[in-house]
Amino acid sequence: MSRIADHHPRRHSRLLAAPAVSLLVAACAAQPASDRVIGSVPLPLEQFCLEAQQVVINTRHPFLVELHRDTEAFIRSKAEIDPPRVHQFIWYEDEAQTLPAMVSCKLKSADHLNLVFGEGTAGPPGTCQDMNRLTLERALAARGGAAPPVRLEPARTMLDDDEPGMSGPLWLLPHALATRDEAGTLVIDARGFLVEFLDPRFLEAPPPFRGVQYCHFIAPGYLKRLLDGEVEPGQYFGIDITDRPPP
Repeated sequence: MSRIADHHPRRHSRLLAAPAVSLLVAACAAQPASDRVIGSVPLPLEQFCLEAQQVVINTRHPFLVELHRDTEAFIRSKAEIDPPRVHQFIWYEDEAQTLPAMVSCKLKSADHLNLVFGEGTAGPPGTCQDMNRLTLERALAARGGAAPPVRLEPARTMLDDDEPGMSGPLWLLPHALATRDEAGTLVIDARGFLVEFLDPRFLEAPPPFRGVQYCHFIAPGYLKRLLDGEVEPGQYFGIDITDRPPP
């Protein structure tokens, strides 16, 4: 049974998961990355990582998304190339799971897509903040542009250069999606990592650990609640699994 913990960064924090149920959803039809157009209307939250794959990796190649409601299943999952599949997990503010706060996505890298499906399928890749930026733009548009000051921090890379298989535990560590600086500006954080399939540093790693880009994103509803002043920034989301043996 999951629970809410305090905000200590080494504790299992805001781990709120529903019973283990998976959902597969087909993405839109393939389209050259150069023709990529992201709609002003977002996909349902259950398909958030499909749009994140398009935005961050700069591709319209068709994908499936598997929505995990069990934390352990999400931890074990890996983005796949055959068939192309991304993995998603939603973290909540509340025990009743009515207030989504963070969406975690395991995406497929641009270089692996280009290697398998041909040059021009994807890329150049962006950062996790690219999706947060789109979420922020949509939130500001819905408010007519009126909002407290917001800053997107540079995306942070949680990468273990020597052991790419251990980058996941670093990425999953509890952290604050949003904080407020001394000037009162709302600061949006983004954490992720990229292990390109052809990166020579990781050629000895098992294939499932290569060709991946992981991101934590702020959920649209949580950003709205922050902008509306309904919730204070500083809440931690994530889980500490760094004491576990390597997979």
